Amino acid sequence: MFDAGDCYWATINRHWYFIISDPRQNPSQIVQVNTTTLIPDAGSHDPYNDRSCILYAGEHPTITHTSCIYYWGTQIGSINDLARRLERHEIKPGDPASPEMLEKMRQGALITEHIIPLAADILIEQGLV
Repeated sequence: MFDAGDCYWATINRHWYFIISDPRQNPSQIVQVNTTTLIPDAGSHDPYNDRSCILYAGEHPTITHTSCIYYWGTQIGSINDLARRLERHEIKPGDPASPEMLEKMRQGALITEHIIPLAADILIEQGLV
């Protein structure tokens, strides 16, 4: 686990997260984004309903209804952080994203107005966006 596209369930906040950076390039700064339900009538600038990356039911086993990536809540952690969380059962592995879905999440990170600057810098530095 802990490769680009890997997915995990965070037991504390009950959301699915995806690793969108390349942990092999930088194991101490891993960019992780989570999915959340898209609320269609929310404002287009609402960070909880970011339309930069919309995911549809069936794109991934964890996506059962129209969702989006919550870039405002992007997390940056290390391989060691994730390993500790896994050991403490704070996260549970899921199926990895397809290459197409991973690319879609990365491209959303490039166009969103809500991603934290450090996360964008990591993805750019790694040549992923």
